[in-house]
Amino acid sequence: PALSELSFGLGNVLLYNYRYAEAISAYKRSIHLHRINDGIYSLSQAPMLRGMIKSHIELGQIKEASQSYHQLYWLHAKTYGAKDPRLIPLMDEIGQWHLKAYAETGLQEDIYHLQTASRLYLSAIALTTEALGSFSLQLVGPLNNLALTSYYFAVHRWNYPDAWGNNASSPFGYRSFGHSEETLRRGNLYLNGLKSYRKTLDIFENNPDAPAEDKAATHAQLGDWYLLFGYQDLAMEAYHQAHSTLRGIEQKDVILETLFGTPKMLPIIQQQTFKPPSVDSSAQRKNPEHDDTSLFIEPYVKVAIDVTPEGRVIKIDILKTYPENAPGLEARVKRSLHVSKFRPRFADGHAVLTHDYPIKMLTPN
Repeated sequence: PALSELSFGLGNVLLYNYRYAEAISAYKRSIHLHRINDGIYSLSQAPMLRGMIKSHIELGQIKEASQSYHQLYWLHAKTYGAKDPRLIPLMDEIGQWHLKAYAETGLQEDIYHLQTASRLYLSAIALTTEALGSFSLQLVGPLNNLALTSYYFAVHRWNYPDAWGNNASSPFGYRSFGHSEETLRRGNLYLNGLKSYRKTLDIFENNPDAPAEDKAATHAQLGDWYLLFGYQDLAMEAYHQAHSTLRGIEQKDVILETLFGTPKMLPIIQQQTFKPPSVDSSAQRKNPEHDDTSLFIEPYVKVAIDVTPEGRVIKIDILKTYPENAPGLEARVKRSLHVSKFRPRFADGHAVLTHDYPIKMLTPN
């Protein structure tokens, strides 16, 4: 056991000093020793797998990170059983990671992220329903993320029609910068997401003590869903319903400022809380200036934009580009923004024009 912990500690030191490939090797040695000492299904391997996931992500090895996440889930399922509710938080964590990974790349081969996320959220919904009932507030998160998965499936089908049995040619790696709203609405994906949000609202109706801000946020998310699929009038109705839900609430202005105080680029992805491996103080002291950020800075463009009451961008001013003079970077960001949709800013209960809203855009793929 002492040797396995020594290898794990070495992996942590290497991880927090940016030596990711070496960290992975150390974590693998520790896993091997834990399997010998504790058994092949032992959850004692979980901290090492989390260290490997973190290292693979930092190296841009997304498929390898996905495999490590799969192994982490497999260990938990073997330990608790495939239908144990204790799996639900891990399902949510892994599902969120896959959605974020797809949003950052969106290549044709990356559909496995969506397939995995969909399976995880459907399973999480089924387990939660069985354990807590069909109106449990614990269903809200998985339902919202299942809807987001449906949206990305719709976008993927539009970007790669040949992958969905369409004869139209679409070269590998192609991504368009705009989506036909009519095309996105075809099939069941739009209806699947709509069903998720309506189920969420039904849950709130059956939980009268649930926070009003959560119900208002769901109405706002339903409005976002309508807006993404081109139903402008329905979107505004949902946004106004979010306002109405907060009538008489003491913190109404604060909540509305959070929901509608600034434009919000759609779709909104839930921020994931990543659980890194535990690191003792000696490992942390190896690099006291480490701030848990990546050694490499992704290319980005900072812009100031004008957003209409309908949620469209009509003006873009470039504020900063990194790296400077990167060929085509600013043009690609502008193209992406011009076809993007935003939840508009509201003032006095009405959607309004927003001037010079600052936003940082990572390089679109």
